[in-house]
Amino acid sequence: MPLTVSTTRKSDFEIAPEGPTIGICYRVIDLGTQQVEYQGEKKLVPQVCLFFEMPNELTKDGRPKIISNTYTLSLGEKAKLRPVVRDLTQEQVPNHIDGFDISCLIGKAGVVDIIHKEGRDGKIRSYIQSVSKVMKGTTVPALHNEPLVFDLGKFDSDTFAKLPEYYQGLVKQSKEYQDMFPSSDIPF
Repeated sequence: MPLTVSTTRKSDFEIAPEGPTIGICYRVIDLGTQQVEYQGEKKLVPQVCLFFEMPNELTKDGRPKIISNTYTLSLGEKAKLRPVVRDLTQEQVPNHIDGFDISCLIGKAGVVDIIHKEGRDGKIRSYIQSVSKVMKGTTVPALHNEPLVFDLGKFDSDTFAKLPEYYQGLVKQSKEYQDMFPSSDIPF
C-alpha cells in the first residue's frame, strides 16, 4: 500500500494571545546536546524544552492553550533558564546545573509573557518573552494536562513515545541519542 503524503497540513493549533498570563509547567523534555548557530558560529549545547499550559487562555473546545520554549540547559549567571527556574521555584538557584533536578518545575506556575512574531513561513506564532513570579494571593488551578518528564539520560521508550513527533525528531538528532542508538540499533 503506498504512503500518500500531502504538502498541505491542516493544523487546528490555536496560538496564545499576546500579553501576560498564568502558565503552569506540565512538561519538561531533555533534548540532549543540539547543534545551534549563534552569531554565525555553530556549537553544541545541551537543551531542555519547557511546556506551559495556560488555564486562563482556553481553546475552542475548553482546554488550556499551551506554549513551549527551548532553553540552553544552564543555570549560569547569564543563562535564560536561570530566572525561569528562580521565579517558578521561588528559591535560590545554584550557579551550575550539575545535580539540579529540572523536573522540579512540573506543576510550578508563573506569569508567562507572550509575544507574537512572524515565522519564516509568514505565519504568526506565539513565543515566550519571559516567565516571572505569580503575584501573592493568586489562585492557580490544578494541571489539566498529564505531567510528563523526559530525561534522555534515563531513556524510557514509553515516555519517549508520548512526546510529540517533532520533539522525538529533535531528541533523535542529539549526540546522546545517537551514542545510545547507533543507526542500526535505533528503536524508533
